Amino acid sequence: MEAATQANGALASLQDTMLPVEVGDAELRAGLEDVRQLLGDIRVRAREFARTLGR
Repeated sequence: MEAATQANGALASLQDTMLPVEVGDAELRAGLEDVRQLLGDIRVRAREFARTLGR
């Protein structure tokens, strides 16, 4: 969980620098957004996993 949170923060910083815009790569920008969405849901998914595993 901690590593995912750190990765999300690093990706957010990258997006804030506007480097993906300067490069002009639409796929890169879309990919960063997709990964951040997945990482944003990780806490909920981890809780669900732990709840299911604990049964």
